[in-house]
Amino acid sequence: MVARLHRTWCVGWTRTGGPLTGAVRWLPSADPLGNRRGPPLDFSTLVLQRMHCMATKPLSLRVPEEVRLQLQRLAQRFGTSPATLGTDYVTQGVRTTLHPSIEFRQTPAGRMAYVRGVRLPVWLAVETVADCRGDAEKASKLLRLPPLLLKAAINYAQAFPEEIAADRHAGRQPLEDLAGLVPNHSFLRVS
Repeated sequence: MVARLHRTWCVGWTRTGGPLTGAVRWLPSADPLGNRRGPPLDFSTLVLQRMHCMATKPLSLRVPEEVRLQLQRLAQRFGTSPATLGTDYVTQGVRTTLHPSIEFRQTPAGRMAYVRGVRLPVWLAVETVADCRGDAEKASKLLRLPPLLLKAAINYAQAFPEEIAADRHAGRQPLEDLAGLVPNHSFLRVS
């Protein structure tokens, strides 16, 4: 079972051991609104995904009612809040503008950066270059990817190394672990 945290239960995050390591503290008293909390969560089954430790600033946006409703439905489907999902979409839109050869796709492990136009996650492109001992030309031939697209993936990975490390970790999870992360989704295993 995957424990879901309400954001008032999270005191803070630290990056101590790796891209998905967090420090989560249970607050045994009532929250600031006076609501009583249930028993402490079993953190042995806690799955953290896409942890971003950054200070945020409020931003007010006006969107058509239809877009707001669609965002609410998507957030509910992905098990998050509309504000969090909206923040992710705005962040990814800015990154896509700055790195036009990168796009974001919904995967069983969450949204990930991909090389635009091909089925190649950025983390895998970067890992292939590393496997080729830094020889981007060789990696480009192995991936059958134009060298400029591979360079774009490397540039994106250099700009956002923590995100790529988290994507690499998520991309290597066994299929059985991913099944619990994706609501309303099933996997078909072909032998």
